[in-house]
Amino acid sequence: SPGMGNDVLMHFHHIGFFAVASITIGIWSDGVPIASNYAPFFFGAIELSSIPLAIVDVFHPRQKEWNAWLENHAFMQSVNELCRIAFALLFLLVRGIWFPYVFVFGVLVESLDAAKERPELSPALYGLVSLGSLFTILQMYWGILVARQVAKAVLGRGKQQQRRKGREKGLTRGGRKKEETALTQQNNNNN
Repeated sequence: SPGMGNDVLMHFHHIGFFAVASITIGIWSDGVPIASNYAPFFFGAIELSSIPLAIVDVFHPRQKEWNAWLENHAFMQSVNELCRIAFALLFLLVRGIWFPYVFVFGVLVESLDAAKERPELSPALYGLVSLGSLFTILQMYWGILVARQVAKAVLGRGKQQQRRKGREKGLTRGGRKKEETALTQQNNNNN
């Protein structure tokens, strides 16, 4: 199923973050914390997009009862739509841009420098760099998926508005007047 791959990826994501957390608190470096100054960012700030996502998930069509309830509550539809927009913006900014920036120009640089200064910590530092690199790629991949959904929503709405304006002007999908289309069909039938 399509969700199966995402579930496996999500499980590896959580296992990997557990490994990063254990490196950060010093489990793999004889009690020496590694890059713990970045913990508030990587274990806190990046989760900002999860707040609106939690609300959106409640009303997702797979939650049939809540989704049906949403159909009859205009205010909550607006809240849900605002949360969808907030999620996309926060995810793209925090995880798609800020996460890679902080990792590459902060954690990566500092970890490689620290590995030179403290060779005994190299295995933990290289583990952190390896996992962090994979997580950066994962965040960028997820960012691309979110950006595609945003583009689809924006472009889809534009197409819907064009069709609505066309119907108001009496145009068909091809842009011809309905009367012209009817005449063409009538002429074709007569021939």
